[in-house]
Amino acid sequence: MQTAKVFDEGRLVEGSRMARKSKLETLAYFATEAGIDLFPLSSDTFGMLLGAMKLAGYKSADTYVSAARVRRIELRHPMSDELRQFLRSAERSMQRGGGQPKRAVTIDPSQ
Repeated sequence: MQTAKVFDEGRLVEGSRMARKSKLETLAYFATEAGIDLFPLSSDTFGMLLGAMKLAGYKSADTYVSAARVRRIELRHPMSDELRQFLRSAERSMQRGGGQPKRAVTIDPSQ
């Protein structure tokens, strides 16, 4: 078991692991507030959560779809062709209509 733990810990750097955990916690929060289970994923319930996130202005909501897909695989839940197609289109949908990305002001260090 220790070898599996060492391998698992090396798969993601700490920052990525924490970001993914945060995304899943946010999704779980939305699911709890809606009174639904996050997993197993379904297009009906997950679509409702993603719609709420889009309305709330989450600009990186597509990364939440990716985090949920990976977690679903880790939980070994089956994936139908319908769910696979839904997740693909959900990622694209979450990328559309968000406006321009916000960027920090550029500073010229020579000034």
